[in-house]
Amino acid sequence: MNAVYHATYSCTVDRKGTELITRCALISTDYEASAQLAVDIYNFKINHVGWDIYRTPAGYTLISQDIPELNGVEAYFYSGSQIRQTVGQAMNGIPLELITECIRGIGQAEAFIIKERGFSSPEQFDEYCCEIGIDSCYYYSNLDLLEMPWSEYMGEHSYARDKDLFYRHKNYTIFSQPDNSLLTTASFVDTFHEIAMVTTLNEQGLITECSGSFMRSPDKICYKTLELLSQLKGQNLSAASKKEIAGWLGGSLGCTHLYEMACDLGKTLADFQK
Repeated sequence: MNAVYHATYSCTVDRKGTELITRCALISTDYEASAQLAVDIYNFKINHVGWDIYRTPAGYTLISQDIPELNGVEAYFYSGSQIRQTVGQAMNGIPLELITECIRGIGQAEAFIIKERGFSSPEQFDEYCCEIGIDSCYYYSNLDLLEMPWSEYMGEHSYARDKDLFYRHKNYTIFSQPDNSLLTTASFVDTFHEIAMVTTLNEQGLITECSGSFMRSPDKICYKTLELLSQLKGQNLSAASKKEIAGWLGGSLGCTHLYEMACDLGKTLADFQK
């Protein structure tokens, strides 16, 4: 078995005065790139956003671009349409991908700046998250089944952390096997979650086996979504749309992070196959 392709995404969110500074980098067999956002800590409006490409399949390069058109836009979960329209699909869609990952990181880091965001307590923040997240994933579709609410899971840690607010690392590796099949490994590790996934693909690129594990999550209810990975058998992730992948993995009754992992893996496979 030989490793033939690899991709790593790393996202960090830090606090600098009244700004959140978030960076996301991609290092893969073909690419090296990064995106950066600076947003107001109180309203999440963008003060600066830009991206850099350092390496492509053609070799080392330096392509940099700021996007002043996004200054003043709120960097939050529901801003995706405006972000996509403005950034577009330049450079194989990598800048958009990394900027989107930065915005996801900001949303996760919000748990550590609840006072600045206008919440009086972790419980009030929890109520807000349940309201805006309702039916968005298996966790928020089954709030009555949780072992503990988010506010209890986090406790006073929401107030204690005032720097290095959030980390996320995603790794995808493709191995070739003697029978010409592929084995892929995927890991998703961040401040709140730890997930692993392994798939096997035949010579036609169709998934023949898929399994996963949760090692950490805010509640064990999330673990049940692993059953949905069986729906990926027989599918070609590298040719699938995000909508198709979401459907296979349960939509609002699935796990957002398993969906992200499957989408990332599909893109990694597509890059490898080019």
